[in-house]
Amino acid sequence: MAVKNYRLYRERRRKLAAMLGRDGIIFVPGAKHTYRNADTEYPFRQESSFFYLTGFTEPNALLIIVGGAKPRSILFCDPKDEEEEIWTGKRFGIEAAKKTFGFHRAIANTGNEARAGIIKDLLRDRQHIYYPEHRGVGAEFRDLIELCFKGVEGRNKPLSLDGDRLLGETRLIKDEYEVAQMIRAADISVTAHHDILALVRPGMTEVELEAELTYRFRKAGGDPCHAYQPIVAAGANACTLHHASTDVRMKSGDLVLVDAGCEHEGYASDITRTFPANGKFTPEQLAIYEIVLAAQKDAIGTARPGQLLCAVHDVAVLIICEGLMELKLLEKMNLKDAMEIGHWKRFFPHNTSHWLGLDVHDVGDYLRDADGKKRRVLKPGMVITVEPGIYIQPDMASIEKKWLGIGVRIEDDVLITEEGNRGLMVNL
Repeated sequence: MAVKNYRLYRERRRKLAAMLGRDGIIFVPGAKHTYRNADTEYPFRQESSFFYLTGFTEPNALLIIVGGAKPRSILFCDPKDEEEEIWTGKRFGIEAAKKTFGFHRAIANTGNEARAGIIKDLLRDRQHIYYPEHRGVGAEFRDLIELCFKGVEGRNKPLSLDGDRLLGETRLIKDEYEVAQMIRAADISVTAHHDILALVRPGMTEVELEAELTYRFRKAGGDPCHAYQPIVAAGANACTLHHASTDVRMKSGDLVLVDAGCEHEGYASDITRTFPANGKFTPEQLAIYEIVLAAQKDAIGTARPGQLLCAVHDVAVLIICEGLMELKLLEKMNLKDAMEIGHWKRFFPHNTSHWLGLDVHDVGDYLRDADGKKRRVLKPGMVITVEPGIYIQPDMASIEKKWLGIGVRIEDDVLITEEGNRGLMVNL
């Protein structure tokens, strides 16, 4: 992930500081290197909220933002080490990080005692402490910060608050820069999905097709880390929602479900398409596909500013439920009753939408607005996926054999706009 606009990150920190109030402080740890085995590391990818606020892409860092009349942002990061840089490449170090990224202070990540003293001073006049309690936080920083909480004397005990919720609300509305990166990620992914249609053939393995996709992502400028592990699922494998690609060969008559999106400058895309390996649907496959497609179209039409987020799912569910009853895969009943009892869940077990941004399942509360009281309403700048699906497991009792093993999902990314919405997946 490359830093493009230092001013943008400073403005985000300023806005967050204002949200903290005069006695608030927030800790946002960056990512650490994670080892796959022995001394072999997984590819490094910066923690999303930390990157959103800093643009800083080095490991082992910690951001502290202090609210008040004179808001401040403090970075703990690794100092320069010329011998280490032979292996890692050039690093910013303390002074360059402070100057380049516009932090008020940058401090070396060495010596727990020195760090603890600085953090205790920062906490002394703070009553509201925001801390990411549920995210992957390095134990080193967790222990240090909690130790410093205990060291605050002469005041009432500070109130520890969930920093994840605050950061989620901060990141939920995308700015112009973010939208531009997401459009680029979508463009790369759309082109790759379009290209593989000419390659798919019976006899090809799932992993072969995955390799063709990921090659195209990287060649077109996608990040080293894709938005998520691609899903390429042939035949009944499509009924496993997070199927891991295997050396299973596609058979003539199989449907192939491909759920894969690249990342660009840290921002995710998320696309799913389902198509026949031999280019021709069976009547049963087509019937299921058409229900899912109709559900997606109507759900996208519902995704407008002022509409409840849950309404997008409700519309998709209604169409899927009605369609399955028409095919006699579900027992016929009053649609209102069917909705109340979750009649569809056997065939459609997941939600229609999730937030999209720096994370493929991005941050932000799905049920409640920022005040925690009202139900979540869609607003311009939010980006969601719309991904209804129907999955008829190969071992489902009381289902005719001709339907078994059919799995269909169709997914697109949708930006909520002032006028309605904009689909990010064009020409696919």
